[in-house]
Amino acid sequence: MIFERISASDINDLAMMAHELWPDATIPELLTEFRERLSSDKDLLYICKRKDHSPVGFIHLSLRMEYVEGVSSFPVGYVEGIYVRKQYRRKGIASQLLRLGESWALEKGCTDLASDSEIRNPVSHPFHLSAGFCEVNRIVCYVKPIRNKS
Repeated sequence: MIFERISASDINDLAMMAHELWPDATIPELLTEFRERLSSDKDLLYICKRKDHSPVGFIHLSLRMEYVEGVSSFPVGYVEGIYVRKQYRRKGIASQLLRLGESWALEKGCTDLASDSEIRNPVSHPFHLSAGFCEVNRIVCYVKPIRNKS
């Protein structure tokens, strides 16, 4: 497997994998977001490819300067997304992507790495725990539509 920083030529592959992870986001939205992140010094994007250069997984980390659950020092390296295609899971790819992210976060002065996951994500929770993350909170969010009564 090949692990490398994402370049402009990888953006389409990245957006396709990100859409697999976040199906509610559209490909055009993801393309726009990742193009912006490419030039940011507060974001890290790594891709994992097979030797034939077909994409297998990715990680997106950011530096967060504001409140993060369970953390008291800033900046915080934040795993915005980590994904490995199903047929390549349990082969150490996500762990290697995470190690690359940890190294970057340390270089940026971080002492903590944080992440989050949907409560209904049965794959993410065991991965985070096995990678050394500790659960610090659970949250359920609500929305109530309101309408003008006149």
